[in-house]
Amino acid sequence: MIPIKEPKTQTILIVDDEPANLRVLSEFLLDSGYDVLIAQDGASALYRAEKMQPDLILLDIKMPKMDGFETCRHLKENPLTQDIPVIFITAFTDVENKIKGFDLGGVDYITKPIQNREVVARVQTHLMLRQLQKELQQRNKTLIDSLQSFSKLVRPETAYEELLRLLTTQFQVDRCQIVLQNADETKMEVKAVSPVLNETDISYPILQQALKTRQTQFVSDVYTSRSAENPTHAVLSVIVVPLHNQRGEAIGALYLDRRDHTKPAFTPQDVQHVQKIAEILSPILAHQEDVEITRVDSEIRKLGLFIGNSRKMRQVYQEIEKAAKVDSTVYIHGESGTGKELVAKALHQLSSRRDKPYIAVNCAAIPRELAESEFFGYDKGAFSGAVTTKPGKFELADGGTLFLDEIADLSMELQAKLLRAIQEKEIWRVGGQKALPVDVRIIIATSKNLEEEVQKGTFRSDLYYRFNVLRIALPPLDKRKEDIPLLAFHFLQKQNTQISGFTPEAIYALQNHTWKGNVRELENLIEKAVVYHEGNQPLTPKDLFPEEHVTTAPLVSTPEKVMMPEGKTLDEKLKFMECQIVTQTLHRLNGHKRNTAAELGITRSRLDRIIKRYHIPLTKKI
Repeated sequence: MIPIKEPKTQTILIVDDEPANLRVLSEFLLDSGYDVLIAQDGASALYRAEKMQPDLILLDIKMPKMDGFETCRHLKENPLTQDIPVIFITAFTDVENKIKGFDLGGVDYITKPIQNREVVARVQTHLMLRQLQKELQQRNKTLIDSLQSFSKLVRPETAYEELLRLLTTQFQVDRCQIVLQNADETKMEVKAVSPVLNETDISYPILQQALKTRQTQFVSDVYTSRSAENPTHAVLSVIVVPLHNQRGEAIGALYLDRRDHTKPAFTPQDVQHVQKIAEILSPILAHQEDVEITRVDSEIRKLGLFIGNSRKMRQVYQEIEKAAKVDSTVYIHGESGTGKELVAKALHQLSSRRDKPYIAVNCAAIPRELAESEFFGYDKGAFSGAVTTKPGKFELADGGTLFLDEIADLSMELQAKLLRAIQEKEIWRVGGQKALPVDVRIIIATSKNLEEEVQKGTFRSDLYYRFNVLRIALPPLDKRKEDIPLLAFHFLQKQNTQISGFTPEAIYALQNHTWKGNVRELENLIEKAVVYHEGNQPLTPKDLFPEEHVTTAPLVSTPEKVMMPEGKTLDEKLKFMECQIVTQTLHRLNGHKRNTAAELGITRSRLDRIIKRYHIPLTKKI
């Protein structure tokens, strides 16, 4: 038999220097079912309150030595007793004394002569409020403890899902989301949603307002609020609290709403609790994102294909990592020379098809009359000169990846056959007598705008929709100039030269040049400069741009020349450059870590790790 636990009897401490008052109040409260403690002066009251932890204190104001006001002040200064509600007992009726009592932390007054019914009513009310406060504190503690433990989970997605499940239960919400902004703040990514939530079924105007203003948005009644134009049909009450990184930038938001008409609207107290949770969640979320960026960055770098730490390139790395997990078609868009084929190779090497063939086709380089046989192959005797059977690119890529570069240059006739091959997952060789099944992942790339090509009538709309499943946009070099020093040293190293590096003026000139040909133009320019350069002295602006007048003022005060990065391997040289760039930026910004992190596009925690890793000295104490 399981024993039934009796509910705890609530305890009241009565403080009064008059024995008669103590006797009357004690007997009445005992008869009403309460446990009673007594104290005849302030010092005794402070001792008993701390040791016995009563649920409520009835405190007389007029007492010798330490009066009720002074006793209350000490109670509220002690962390062990500050949350115990205090009801003053007084013969005074003036407003001034009541205000003083409330200012000191009292919750109510009982005026002498004491009326039993009044005492019961006020005691019951404040005991009930105290119980609710304890429940809220426990709920908050449970949430906060759970939230802090979530950061230790292996999978961040699991942590977010558990947090939302807990929020849904504790706050009786119907919808709950964690939403993040991407690097350029143009899109929102749903990081996690509560059960049964349709991601689009939320009040987006309020969410966008919170991200824009970086302030909490609280709408108690959506239908009477102007801030919720065109509200979602079922939303009644909404709380949206922004999530911030260490630089104070809004990185996302915590969204909660209620829709059930039987539930009350959110209260300001609910808002405070959610803000507290968001305050704890923000650094955890920022840390998880930092870990994820580092992980993705590490996986991408292992391929040895990409150079660049800029925010835009880190976003590309994350998009590559996400796209590599699935088998959908990928559409890569970027100007000529931005590295579209490198992205295609990375997608293949990070995918489950990495051990299968990777076949690249430059559609612009295939003559129109040979295009069909190039793609689909031909059987022996299909045409004059077809003395043997030849497989096409689809067959060669079977089981692997087929990369179609400059896809916009295909003829409309071949586009139709390509669409049929993708839809049916089979091809017909030229002159063939049967269909051949093929299993390929298609990756396409173009420097043209396919939407515009569709409008012009030079590209099939149905094929465009087939291709436009996952899209990766590559930034031009002019949009990621902070990567130019790393790229320049990388290309210089590829030339296997004895040249010791670049002068500061040369780096400055490279970063201020307009790169119409993007990374390819930079590589060709350095290759040409190496060919014509004599000796091992660092390259100057004149070596790089012999026919141009360039501005030579350096960006920062640096050594006389920028040497070739130390280290044997590419990773060692990149680490050297990372240390140099952070050191110079910190020096230029007078050791201000927040501004340094913002300029380099990294989190403060990542900057701290770099400083610690390389033992970088600071020019001033932060």
